[in-house]
Amino acid sequence: MQELPVQGAMLGGALTMNPKKVSLAAELAAISEVIESARLVAELLVDDAMLDDETSARAPRLMLSVLDLAVARLRVLRKVVVGEVDVGIIASRTNLAYPRRKGDDPDVVLAQKNRR
Repeated sequence: MQELPVQGAMLGGALTMNPKKVSLAAELAAISEVIESARLVAELLVDDAMLDDETSARAPRLMLSVLDLAVARLRVLRKVVVGEVDVGIIASRTNLAYPRRKGDDPDVVLAQKNRR
């Protein structure tokens, strides 16, 4: 199992992350941010606050694209949770599980299972 060094400025220095363990809380937070971005674009459209007409015309298709990506990611996440696919398929720098520290929020860590 390969350990990757990561600089964690917000976390206080260098950490080691394991690409075989994913934080469910971090993955859901990332998906939430994607959905929130589409919501903000919709709000700008409703308030007629887009920068220009071209941007306003592109916004609905952009929102659909962002939401399609979120739905696809949720479908893959479901497959990871039920064991259909390995957790490594969703591992990224934004969702890797770090060693827990005292006072950390609760989390569910999805770990790669050994297959025979």
